[in-house]
Amino acid sequence: MELRISCRPRTLQILIYLFFSICIIAAAACAFYHALNEGSTWARTERLLFLIASCVLTCGVGAILAKCSDLCLNALRSCVKSVKLWRLRDPSHCVICVSSYDLSQKLSENDGKNRTGVKRYGVGEGQIYALPYVISSLTEAYGENINWHNFTHANDYKSVSLINRGFGDLILLGGPFTNRFTSLAFNMLSEKIKILTFNNTELHFLLGACGRKFSYEVEGDFKSPDGDVKADIGMILCCDEPTKNGTASRRIIIFAGCNTYGTGAASLFFCKKMSDEEIWKKNRKKDYIAVVKCWCSQSPPLLFKTELLGFHCLN
Repeated sequence: MELRISCRPRTLQILIYLFFSICIIAAAACAFYHALNEGSTWARTERLLFLIASCVLTCGVGAILAKCSDLCLNALRSCVKSVKLWRLRDPSHCVICVSSYDLSQKLSENDGKNRTGVKRYGVGEGQIYALPYVISSLTEAYGENINWHNFTHANDYKSVSLINRGFGDLILLGGPFTNRFTSLAFNMLSEKIKILTFNNTELHFLLGACGRKFSYEVEGDFKSPDGDVKADIGMILCCDEPTKNGTASRRIIIFAGCNTYGTGAASLFFCKKMSDEEIWKKNRKKDYIAVVKCWCSQSPPLLFKTELLGFHCLN
């Protein structure tokens, strides 16, 4: 059974203020009537001043209560919206895995030797921009139920045991060529979707449900003369892991990009804009893949302008 809150926040705020105003006016009218018609002149004046002070105080308290209730309702709406967006089976066992690459060789090349003596891994820039949106949205939806100790990267020793044994829902950041677990996830989902091309400028995939091929490309010059990425394509995949008996065991959510900023743009669109899309509202309970395009402003802070290019159901 779903929790639905159909009233808009502004409408609800007006109704709450109206309710308190009617109560205050009614109480004040009764009190003023008795104050002006009973007792001596001084007693009536004293009661009148007291009632005026009480009305002012009541109006202030009513306004504060109305504002607090409005804030609580908005928080509840945001929480419900985020839960519907993620639809995790078990938030406490959710695993977040970002792509990573070995920095040890680069350190050796730059310094003549790897001074740390141990392997060091780097995380892509797109994942750095994606994580704040993902963490904020998950916290809003599930609060303390999310176990952040299950946060890992693709080359971490513990990620293999967490992911391969079906530990919990998977949130994967990075494409199949930068995050090996994204590649494994696509292999598991090969009956639903098959990635044909995923490079710096192109994304081509085949949907198993309809047998159709879909292609998306970054049109025009996607880099500035200085080499900065101006435009990118991001991919959002949300589906249940297929099992032999047909029951869904865990949720798999992938954010990936063709180039530098696609992963960040995909997570931004998913966390901030997806729930406002009509096509998502109609198909949110289905498995789907969405493709977004982003334009990047290199002047700090980096700004994304995102647009939904395509939304396709996998079943």
